[in-house]
Amino acid sequence: MRIDPLTLRLFVRLAETGTIAAVAESENIAAAAVSRRISDLEALLQTPLALRSNKGAKLTSAGVELLSLARSALHEFDQIPVQMQGFSSGIKGLVRICTSTSALAQFLPSRVNSVLKDFPEIRVHFQEEISSQVPRAVMGNAADIGIFTDEVNDMGLETHPFHSDRLVVILPRDHELATRSSVTFAETLDYDYVGFSRDNATQTRLTRAAERDRRQVKVRVRVRTFEALCMMVSSGYCLGVLPEDIARRHAPAMDYTIVALIDNWAARQFRIGVRSSAALPSAARLMFDRLRTGAA
Repeated sequence: MRIDPLTLRLFVRLAETGTIAAVAESENIAAAAVSRRISDLEALLQTPLALRSNKGAKLTSAGVELLSLARSALHEFDQIPVQMQGFSSGIKGLVRICTSTSALAQFLPSRVNSVLKDFPEIRVHFQEEISSQVPRAVMGNAADIGIFTDEVNDMGLETHPFHSDRLVVILPRDHELATRSSVTFAETLDYDYVGFSRDNATQTRLTRAAERDRRQVKVRVRVRTFEALCMMVSSGYCLGVLPEDIARRHAPAMDYTIVALIDNWAARQFRIGVRSSAALPSAARLMFDRLRTGAA
């Protein structure tokens, strides 16, 4: 027996869905056939890959390792027709970019679009994640290219500087600090905040900065999006911190004041990362090179 792409796809779907029945339904294959292929794969590799029960399937340590290898192998397999077409009609292919919300909301779309204009046969799939999860997605071959802030663990990726931005404070117009042109972060900690989830990169940066001063960020309201944070501040209660470009983009439609945050850590650096630039498919390699060399 040899490992075939269909069996690997079924195994990946099992890891993603958690049950044989869900795999069978999604792939239009009999549940017994799915179960047999997984069992045959375990026999070939001479190790259990998933612990199955009436509650579903949970990957073993060997299964977790195989999941990463299977995704990588399937991606390379899927790229064969794309790469071969490129010989006759130019560079083609799907480029998977996993990116932080902040990068996707600010500068990444315009940079990617400049590449797409020059290479109409390239397609892009964006996967939006919090910065800390982006390197993991690239290492697990769920993405070709990752964009993330520099405070997260890059997990050994090949990385390059990509873009800089700066955090600012936004406040209701009648707030005590609204008449200031700039403030220190410490001066804001006496007031209530609108914040993001605790694992958000911006929120993590604020929390760590407060902890260095043995203080806490007093988050009264948590939201998921930049727009929601702007709306909450505009409603006249709490203040918030977000990237300057985003603050200025929403300002015309909102009722808040933007104040500079003068702490050194308010300047952020984004990085672009891949597992190996030399091993990227041609479309992803071209996208990576263009994005990296156009960094600012």
